[in-house]
Formats: sequence, structure tokens, C-alpha cells
Amino acid sequence: MWRAAVAGGVEFVPGQVITTGTNPLAKDTQYEAIQRFQEVMRAYLTHSGQKDYADKDHFLKDDGDGEMMVAGWIAGEVLSQALGSREWVKDRKSFLASLYNQRRYVVDDIVIGDYGGDCVTVGCIEQFVYLFLRAFFFFVFIDFFVLFFIKFLSFFLLFLYVLLSYFV
Repeated sequence: MWRAAVAGGVEFVPGQVITTGTNPLAKDTQYEAIQRFQEVMRAYLTHSGQKDYADKDHFLKDDGDGEMMVAGWIAGEVLSQALGSREWVKDRKSFLASLYNQRRYVVDDIVIGDYGGDCVTVGCIEQFVYLFLRAFFFFVFIDFFVLFFIKFLSFFLLFLYVLLSYFV
């Protein structure tokens, strides 16, 4: 991606990383993951010996830094999960194959994935319905209502799938 940007005339700056906001802000405590992030980050800023942030709540006061800290924390959680299975990391070939075998990463109530493979599990169906409804209604509904509806709809779809599988 960066090569295409440079080819298009964007100046390459070594050591510079640019991201877009694809994760909740550090203040979004309606997410269990963000509540845990805040605890972990406060402990890190207080006890790690780092010298960059004297204020243990810096990530709550600076949205830019907070968003980057959340993104880094989520990336670390995902990496920990990706490397956490002996079956997945027994060799390079197994690890690479596992990345595209319907992998999903769950960090408390944040779901990242699914990647590759066929989607036939309840979790896959729930996530598909959730993403479809969020895109369709573009956050018109309150998340609580959407999540409740998704659970209902996904179980209904699963019921239909099982019922149709029985008769076919």
C-alpha cells in the first residue's frame, strides 16, 4: 500500500506511520475491552518505568495518543492470541495456514475477523448479520438494540439453516 502511495507522489518519511481511526477511542467505556485497556494502560504508565507520560491518564486527555495506544494494545492482544496456540505455531507453514482458516480474534467485546475459510458457525453468522445491519442502518440504532436483535436474528438464521439441512 505504501509503495502505491510513494509511486503516486507521496513523500516517503522513514519511521513515520499513519493510521486511520478503526478502533474505539480510549474514552469509549461502553466497550469492555476499553475498560480493560484503561486498567492495563494506567498500570503500565504508573509502574513500567517509562518516562514519556507523567500523567497516568494521558490517554484520556489526548484523543490522538489515546487512539494510537488503543490500536497498539489491540494489536498486541491479537498477536498474543495468534501466537498463543501450540498447534498454530508448530511451524511456519501451520501458522500461515491458520491465518486464513476462518480465524477470528476476540478481545473482550471487540471482534476482529473472520479471515478466510467457510463461515458456518454461529459466531460467523452473528458477525455477518451484525456488520450488515451496522452498515445498513449506519449507527441509527443504539448498539444495545442492534446487539440484541443480532442475537435473535442469528439464532433464527441458524435455526432455519439446521431446519433446511434436515429436509434437504
